[in-house]
Amino acid sequence: LFRSVRDWSIKHVMSTLSPSGLKLIQAPASPFFQQNLSVAMATKRPATAMGDAAAKKLAAETASLAFPDGFLWGSATAAYQIEGAASEGGRTPCIWDTFCATPGKVKNGDSGAVACDHYHRFREDVKLMKELGLPAYRFSFSWSRLLPTGRGAPNPEAVKFYG
Repeated sequence: LFRSVRDWSIKHVMSTLSPSGLKLIQAPASPFFQQNLSVAMATKRPATAMGDAAAKKLAAETASLAFPDGFLWGSATAAYQIEGAASEGGRTPCIWDTFCATPGKVKNGDSGAVACDHYHRFREDVKLMKELGLPAYRFSFSWSRLLPTGRGAPNPEAVKFYG
């Protein structure tokens, strides 16, 4: 459903399921975020900026969305995109650090070195998820944090962080 979203953070966007389909609700955000958010909203009443044919196609595609009983809506994150603390807690460089450090590979030279700073702000982030009533949270491990040398015993600081 997303065309592009930069600066993704649970603080800025949350999704809810309503009788009219999946809607994205944008909370107050920075001008940077507002400029870089481009979302295709799946509703029975598509945005008027869409052409009639595109609106009808979107409505037809989303009218049949069904999720099984027990399906949980929640939040998901990827370690590199959210954690930050690239050289803290025993973390060693990963392939994404190398890729992002290569000139011309990433717009504006952006990287996950700081990201959303989840490593330092995870308690606040979890509190926000709780306040939103999210019943599930899926996260990924930074393998270069968990196994800094690529093998051997897990890094105790990472075990504490992910535990």
